[in-house]
Amino acid sequence: MHCGYPKKIQKKPKKVIKPNVARKGEDNTIRNLFSALVILLVVAFIAQAVRNNNTGSSSNTTRTFTTTTTTKTIPRTTPKKKVTKSYPSNAFAPLVDYVRNNMNDPDSFEHVSTTQEQMGNARSISMVYRERNPGGTLVTKKVKAFVSADNIIRGVEYE
Repeated sequence: MHCGYPKKIQKKPKKVIKPNVARKGEDNTIRNLFSALVILLVVAFIAQAVRNNNTGSSSNTTRTFTTTTTTKTIPRTTPKKKVTKSYPSNAFAPLVDYVRNNMNDPDSFEHVSTTQEQMGNARSISMVYRERNPGGTLVTKKVKAFVSADNIIRGVEYE
């Protein structure tokens, strides 16, 4: 008996359950089987992908990949043909490229003439050309480039 004071209630300590650890009286057989199944599926998927890459068609036009349900034929993209630039016979190719890269309409470039002056190891190259301006009119322009002995353009002046 007690004298009217509330009786102290003793609390039981809570059990701490650690994740991924077998609880007392349980085994992790199901969890282990599931993990093994997932690993096997990943390995099988990777092996199938490797097999498809190794046995794909070696034709230049198509590649065939076989999956478990369907066969897909994907057209192989052909590499772009390298565009060969044509230069007039007496034109300095790096200067022609420089001018074309800085034009409003590079397709309208038309070479007229090129002259060279030797200045010690370097040289001065003047080129006259035609191009279409933004208004569509064909205009004649002159450009002068200063070129080092190793054919590198060191400076350009538009006249």
